[in-house]
Amino acid sequence: MVWCITGILTAFFFSLTHIISKYIADRTDPFYLSNTVWMLYSIIVFPFVIIFWPELVINIKVFFGLILIGIISFSTQVIFFKSLKQGTVSKTVPLLSITPLFTLIIALLWLKEFPKLTGVSGIILIVFGTYILNINHFRRDQFFEPLFAIFKVNAYRLMLMVALAYGFGSVLDKFVVNHSNVISRVFIFSYFSVFFNTVYLILKDKKDFFYKTKHVLRFWKTILLFDIFYLLMLLLQMYSLTLTHTAYVISLKRTAALFSVIMAYFIFGEKKYIWSTLSGTFLMVIGAVFIML
Repeated sequence: MVWCITGILTAFFFSLTHIISKYIADRTDPFYLSNTVWMLYSIIVFPFVIIFWPELVINIKVFFGLILIGIISFSTQVIFFKSLKQGTVSKTVPLLSITPLFTLIIALLWLKEFPKLTGVSGIILIVFGTYILNINHFRRDQFFEPLFAIFKVNAYRLMLMVALAYGFGSVLDKFVVNHSNVISRVFIFSYFSVFFNTVYLILKDKKDFFYKTKHVLRFWKTILLFDIFYLLMLLLQMYSLTLTHTAYVISLKRTAALFSVIMAYFIFGEKKYIWSTLSGTFLMVIGAVFIML
């Protein structure tokens, strides 16, 4: 069960990127932060692109797959940073545990990966965990209010959009890896992200592009650390996808929610409603494990 170990390590490095994201998201523009993240990532992986050039696979399916991944990476990163800027790590990041629900449905339709009864049970636990995550914000006579709050609070709504995009993106990852290899997926996609991001920002801000980019580059050390953790996470995740079903890998990856909540408690002092947060997150993680079984 090598993929279980690599999946848990994926979750751990993913949670580290969440904590770093919260630190920089509070201090910079989400669009320029996203662009700078992928620019520095592209610089980091460039030596690997040269070294592994003979092993890289770019056919028509992989090319269009990487274009889609580039667009998704750019857009979801912006939405993710916006969500963190408006909310707290312990309340927004655990909502990403819903991603396996979207992954299961998309993988069923696209990759023909059929869920088992344990997978359905896991989905129910994840949804219920999301409910518990928000229950203490309301009076007991408003029992159903937290269910609607997920769609009313903008930070939560944004993170749900990210979860949906991640669900589609994870299936797309499996598609690209199946038609190429791990290193092709990990080392090339960022160049597509940078291209789409840069073109958009130049058209949007014109002369202010370089000034705003320079402003974000003040945090280049922190962003570089983010990119290193992200690269490790991505390598482990793509390798795991070659060993088992997509939904299984993504389910394990969502245990990052538990790591993030614990670290947010100690680093950012997000202690309010910590027990309901941990209880909800725990149920969501158990649900993810059920999907994995």
